[in-house]
Amino acid sequence: MKYYSKVLILLTTFYLVGCAGTIKIPKWYGKIPCKKNHVCNVGTADSDRLQMAINEAAQNARIAIGQNLETNLTGVMRQASEEINDESAINNFQAMAEEILDIQLRDTKIIKQDHQQVRGKHTVFVLMQFDEGKANERMLRKVE
Repeated sequence: MKYYSKVLILLTTFYLVGCAGTIKIPKWYGKIPCKKNHVCNVGTADSDRLQMAINEAAQNARIAIGQNLETNLTGVMRQASEEINDESAINNFQAMAEEILDIQLRDTKIIKQDHQQVRGKHTVFVLMQFDEGKANERMLRKVE
């Protein structure tokens, strides 16, 4: 997991513990379980409305997954540019990869969720998963 994601998780945890006092953070939130060929991350949110908290927590997890995937994409692009001297081919590859990354994030799913309510505020923790294997298959079909 990227350093910034860990810092974000810790800061969010400290915030929630400091503000709510009675919120119990799920065990999976600190040590993110993830299957092979998947990218996983967590998100959390507070709201007066439960559905809003769920939506925001899911979006926060999706953003964290996207940041991890974008970092991987940047590394692949750097490697490709070192190996390929054709700038046009590199630009086409980058545009296609970014378009697929955008589509892929729509295919994330919540695999764990925890909800707690303290003094009228809903706090939601989510664990979201992204299946890289399915995404790679979809990318190959698009390239063909």
